[in-house]
Amino acid sequence: MALSPEDVIKKSFSATHLRRGYDETQVDDFLDEVVVELRRLVSENDGLRTDLEDCRASRGVAGGAGGTARPARTGDSPEDGADAQELDALRRQLAECQEARAAAERRAQEAEERAGAAERDRDDARSSLEAAATGGAAAAGPGGDGEDPSSIISLAQRLHDQHVAEGESTRARLIDEGDTYRTRVVAEADEHSAELQRTGQETHDRLVAEGQATHDELVQTGQSRHDELVQTGQSRHDELVSTGEQTRDRLVAEGQESHDQMVSEAEQKRSTVLEDLHGQESALSATIGGLQSQERDLRERLRAFLADQMERLDGSRPSS
Repeated sequence: MALSPEDVIKKSFSATHLRRGYDETQVDDFLDEVVVELRRLVSENDGLRTDLEDCRASRGVAGGAGGTARPARTGDSPEDGADAQELDALRRQLAECQEARAAAERRAQEAEERAGAAERDRDDARSSLEAAATGGAAAAGPGGDGEDPSSIISLAQRLHDQHVAEGESTRARLIDEGDTYRTRVVAEADEHSAELQRTGQETHDRLVAEGQATHDELVQTGQSRHDELVQTGQSRHDELVSTGEQTRDRLVAEGQESHDQMVSEAEQKRSTVLEDLHGQESALSATIGGLQSQERDLRERLRAFLADQMERLDGSRPSS
């Protein structure tokens, strides 16, 4: 699963209830370090990806003409700046070749236009000569003093042939010059293009190798850092567990000792209370015995008193 700095920032942990967890401050500090490291790795990967795209663009001659140099990023090495300058120089050479090719094509187009203009001049001269010949024949009618129309026509034909030959030769010369220049410029442009492609491929391969090496180094460094952090966390976990067990044992021992002491004190208080109750019970038993004796005496006295009264009552009763 891909991990981003935002994922680390938004990560939340559930609270523990049965045992103590890690220190929140230490966990937050560690997460901050992880976020910084991830952001640095993402930035370096973006830079390497940009360099790779630039190499591919220079290899395919895409956007080479008129392209501007990519500004150097913060943290780029001097070798990367030299590579960028070399790519810019190759792009400028390619642009010059393309401009030379365009100039050759323009000159060839101009030569074709001049040849077309010469053909049009030839047609115009032919039309003007035919008109002049027609006008001369009309002027040299019966009884006229003009020149011979055949001589005028032959002169016009010679002039026409001369202009046509000059136009054809000029057209052929310009076309040959344009083709020669175009062939030479195209060959030079193709050679420069092949050289640029080779240079771009070499630069691309070198940058890919450097990027792969940097990637491997970063992965190795990250793995080492990960192992170190895991080992540190495990050591801290073991230490906290050991401390917790020692504290638990100490608290259990203290609780057991306090329990034994409280039970002993409760037993002593129970013995004292029982002794007091036995003493009170004995006193109450003696008091109850005395009261019972008094009750028996009172009953005997009451019975004697009642018997005496009955006897008196019987003695004072008249006889029948």
